[in-house]
Amino acid sequence: MPHEPPLCPGVAWVRELSVAGTPGQARAAIDARHAAGATGVVLAPAGPDALASLDSLARALAQLL
Repeated sequence: MPHEPPLCPGVAWVRELSVAGTPGQARAAIDARHAAGATGVVLAPAGPDALASLDSLARALAQLL
């Protein structure tokens, strides 16, 4: 049986589904999803330092509100 590589989403797919960048870029990404019909967006911090990632997300959200 031949060895198959693990499934890995393409970079374009990840960029299309993720919200990342500056607070302004995040706001634009969220607005684009709502314009496309999304009724909600789930935001989850990611990175090697969970507390730093959560802090970064909280600061970005504070700028968006």
